[in-house]
Amino acid sequence: MFNVLVLIYAIFYLILTQIRPVWALMLIIVALPAYLIRFSLVGIPCTLLELMIILSFGAWVVKILKDYKFDLKKYWREKRNRASYPFKLEIVALLLISYGAVFVAALSSSALGIFKAYFLEPIIWFILVINILGKEKKASEKIIWSMLISALLVSAVAIYQKITGQFIFNEFWANEATRRAVSFFGYPNAVGLYLAPIVVIMISFLQQKLFSNSDNKTRKNILEIVIIAVAIILSLLSIYFAKSEGALAGIVAAVIFYGLLVNKKMRQVTLA
Repeated sequence: MFNVLVLIYAIFYLILTQIRPVWALMLIIVALPAYLIRFSLVGIPCTLLELMIILSFGAWVVKILKDYKFDLKKYWREKRNRASYPFKLEIVALLLISYGAVFVAALSSSALGIFKAYFLEPIIWFILVINILGKEKKASEKIIWSMLISALLVSAVAIYQKITGQFIFNEFWANEATRRAVSFFGYPNAVGLYLAPIVVIMISFLQQKLFSNSDNKTRKNILEIVIIAVAIILSLLSIYFAKSEGALAGIVAAVIFYGLLVNKKMRQVTLA
């Protein structure tokens, strides 16, 4: 049954990559905790997050081939007319070094798994973002809104767990006196590790919304500000309910650092 559900989702996602490739990438960001859903793909350990990245990359490659009518010579001839990738030399060097390390480890399954998850797939993701999301208007905002939705989903589960004690499978953390929310993750600190960077980004996003076109805010602007503020509050509550003090301290430090660097006005507010 589980494999059938994965197959159905894969078909849905593949269709989405064809009709709305930008939405498909945004869904990957929203569903980042999907790395917890594990299964085997033709005998190779895989996660739902990896499957979405692979399907998006495959769909993008097929589109490129179709655009060039499967003429690889034409593709390479026109390479000079295309903008080069940022950090391309560093990426190639990182890929070669990491691949060499796999051989040093005698091509063990654990080494290949680390190479796939920490080097190859992030580079594939980088290529997808540059080529698909990078061509969109307000690409950075679309990425941030996707992270915001993801943070809201993680926070909703964490807050529900704190209130009810349900879906916390460690008895000590589920006990009311020692309760710590874990959301989708297996341990409480993962909530802080996941939400803390997103909270800092959302605070920066909120600051930009508050101080841009401040004399003429539309209903849409006000609604966006409210949604961002609510997402920040719920995320902070979730981190607090997970009792992840390190994450809270990291957020405070990052916000102070941001306030000192962003502009003169914010620097004065931060120092005050």
